[in-house]
Amino acid sequence: MRWSMRVAGSAGKRVRAVTGAGNKLQGEVLLEMRRVGAQMRVAAIHAPTRTEIVFIAPLNATREQLSTLARAKLARRLQRQRDG
Repeated sequence: MRWSMRVAGSAGKRVRAVTGAGNKLQGEVLLEMRRVGAQMRVAAIHAPTRTEIVFIAPLNATREQLSTLARAKLARRLQRQRDG
């Protein structure tokens, strides 16, 4: 998996990730992690389908945990869209 990151000030971080072959999602996934008070706002966009999910997580969660959860939520949303 390739990662590139651009820090957008101290308030938030934008992460661009390309999924690898071992992940459920195929294609580019854009992640944005932004601190909002005592919480972390996480947004994930599946670039090929332009599907977006957003959730709030605790500040003590690691970036890897947030990324894994975002990908799982995004995969579930895409599955629900396919199943109708």
